[in-house]
Amino acid sequence: MEKLARIHPETEPFLTCGSVTEDLGGSFFLATPHGRLEARRAVSCLVRPMAGDEVLLSINGASTHIISVLERSGTETELDIPGQVTLRATEGSLTLSAIGPISLTSSAAVGMSAPYLQVQAQEGEVQIERLSFVGRTVKSACEAFSLAARTIDQSARQLVQRLGSAFRYVEEHDELQAGSARQLVDGTMVVQTRNTVHLAEQHIKLDAEQIHLG
Repeated sequence: MEKLARIHPETEPFLTCGSVTEDLGGSFFLATPHGRLEARRAVSCLVRPMAGDEVLLSINGASTHIISVLERSGTETELDIPGQVTLRATEGSLTLSAIGPISLTSSAAVGMSAPYLQVQAQEGEVQIERLSFVGRTVKSACEAFSLAARTIDQSARQLVQRLGSAFRYVEEHDELQAGSARQLVDGTMVVQTRNTVHLAEQHIKLDAEQIHLG
């Protein structure tokens, strides 16, 4: 087995180049003009080296670090940053731009916080197993809206609907419970049933110019 090169501890620090031959996880084997060396990534080297990469090395006695990746034959790049990371733009905006898709993945949670949030897309799809939404005001405008649900439970202090036309189809039972109810129809109102029952504890009043029974 080829032995690793040893740099004398009293050697002055210097820079050199090398080629990555193997990724050991926490360190790397490199082929250099000084022989085969083992090196770790410097904290400032955010790009994780791959086998075949040409890298810049800092050698300080027995300590060898990869400063940066100089050349790579492929197009795949991985930013590998250990520990807790904060990306901060203190005096300007921050933009993430890509020709292809952008993905955010977390094994714990993804959070967003801002005074104003804007999302623009030509087409979208959201899949959430359980969703909780709390808001003060919601405004929605769309050309067509479709909703399919097994159960819908709504609670509101007041509900106002303004519709051009409304159609409701109920296959089984339809029930309305209210403190009072009123229907105003400008034209003709038709109620057609097989059987009709009107029950009142006090009065039933019919008021019209003509009343036809039978």
